[in-house]
Amino acid sequence: MKMDVCGLEQAVLNAIDGPALSSLVLTQLHSLFPQTIVAALDIIDREGVSCVSCPAKRILFHVSGKGGKAYLVLPDENFCECVAFEYQVLRKELSMCKHLLATKIAMQMGDQVFKTNIISNEAFAQQMCSMRT
Repeated sequence: MKMDVCGLEQAVLNAIDGPALSSLVLTQLHSLFPQTIVAALDIIDREGVSCVSCPAKRILFHVSGKGGKAYLVLPDENFCECVAFEYQVLRKELSMCKHLLATKIAMQMGDQVFKTNIISNEAFAQQMCSMRT
């Protein structure tokens, strides 16, 4: 049975178990994401991923970019508000930007690598409405 690229990417991400990445997983990640893996791991190392949740069980992530700007990431929807997502991912040049990849890796590594802020449902809705359009 042939596995599509998205399925292969998800299988490698699912192989991450805990806050340490094995050399095999690092090699696989580099093979699948050669243009973004180093930058994504740098974001995680700099503690640039943070989670925001609300009582309604919704989550979003803020991920730091190079210039200090935080980008809103919705990992379950495979969405990031950064320019690279708009110009490279949506045009199918990359499967995900560094912010989305960092978020997905951090989620698999566990909540030891990012902090979570719990806010009200109303504040969460305001953050969703403030996304770049």
